[in-house]
Order: sequence, then structure tokens, then C-alpha cells
Amino acid sequence: MFYIIIMALAFFVTLFINNKNDTKNFLMNKVLIFISFLIVLLPHALRYGIGTDYFYTYVPGFMTTASGGEFYDEIGFMLLNKYIYILTKDYRVLFFVCS
Repeated sequence: MFYIIIMALAFFVTLFINNKNDTKNFLMNKVLIFISFLIVLLPHALRYGIGTDYFYTYVPGFMTTASGGEFYDEIGFMLLNKYIYILTKDYRVLFFVCS
């Protein structure tokens, strides 16, 4: 139910976006589009401990990959983990990027 409310809120924000090509409306449209994506993105990115894969897959996999081991079979996801560890050393950024 929570996600349905979030999606409905994002939908109603996008209703205010019009298709005029004025420069003033262009900036407002970009801001409203960003807000509508942010409404959907934040609950997914800021989750903590939700799902069975949170503490048993993603967090241990991030730590194993960060320490030089290989936890995942996908090369791209392993590289994403390594780059995020190099830049921030925080596994929560991985959830934000994947969201």
C-alpha cells in the first residue's frame, strides 16, 4: 500500500508539468520531473534491513568485493561494488545507485 501511495503522489506531481516551450516553464518542468523521480527513488534508496537479501547478499557481498574477494558472478555488478567502495566506502550508496 505504501508504494501505491508513493506512485500516486509522483503521478500527481507530474500532472503539473505542461508542454509549453517557454524558458520559465522549461526550468519548472525539469524541477517537477526531478521531484517526481525523487519521490519514487527515496523509499527504495533509504531502505534499511528490508528484504531477505539485504543482510545476506548485498551487504556481505559489498564487503567481500571491497576487500578484494569475489562474491558475485556478474562482472559489472562486482565492478560497481568496487567503484562505490573506492569513492565512498558505504554500502548504502550501492542501494541508492541500484534504485
